[in-house]
Amino acid sequence: MQISQDFLPYEHKTLILVCDSSHAKLYQAYDRNFELMEEIKNDRIKLDDIERYTTQTGGGILSKIEDEDFKERETKMFYKKLAQILFDRFHDEKNSKLILVVPEGDKNVLVDLLHEEVKKSLVLVIGKQSTKIPEDQLVKMIDEERRVASY
Repeated sequence: MQISQDFLPYEHKTLILVCDSSHAKLYQAYDRNFELMEEIKNDRIKLDDIERYTTQTGGGILSKIEDEDFKERETKMFYKKLAQILFDRFHDEKNSKLILVVPEGDKNVLVDLLHEEVKKSLVLVIGKQSTKIPEDQLVKMIDEERRVASY
């Protein structure tokens, strides 16, 4: 898609990762081009990774799953996968920049998992849930944040 003249152009090739705990979209922007490169879904953790227990009830055995940290571990595993994808991309694209759009509560989790070389390319982290918004609104939201951050 072509970015409107109303928005700032991207002077450098810029990868933009828009993600939440189970879904991610990786875009590339350069000059006035903004295109989706890859969509990544969370591969669910196998059930044998979950602590289980069963209880006996009057009607028979009732199986339950108990794991309070399941969601947190699942999110961290997904973010590790995304960090590896970014590392692989930046290994080939040394002069590229990176913008992350990630839920506010997960910003530090994802940034901490990034390789040091990838962190050097990081120019902006936006704390918003944005995987489901249309591309034109995403471009506008990122442009507004870029203007505030002077990138």
